[in-house]
Amino acid sequence: MDYGLWRAAPLQREPPNRVAYNGGMKITRRALGKIAAVGSIAARPAVAQGPPAPDADAVLAAARGAYRASSQSMAAVKLPRSTEPATRFEAA
Repeated sequence: MDYGLWRAAPLQREPPNRVAYNGGMKITRRALGKIAAVGSIAARPAVAQGPPAPDADAVLAAARGAYRASSQSMAAVKLPRSTEPATRFEAA
């Protein structure tokens, strides 16, 4: 019976030689994201615990020593005044 209130849309089928873009698989993007997240967690191998972190004071001392050595090596190079740019910096 057709009462004229609505009309069913004709079914649009794929030609027999073509497959739908998703192959008929019904899955939402959220579900696909969950599957991908679980798969990546499960596939990750267990990592052994690394060596303990070095002492912060030792790291600081090493950084200061490297800074001092690089500043001494730069101070050993003498540049003539003509290599400096002819600019003047003034506070406005």
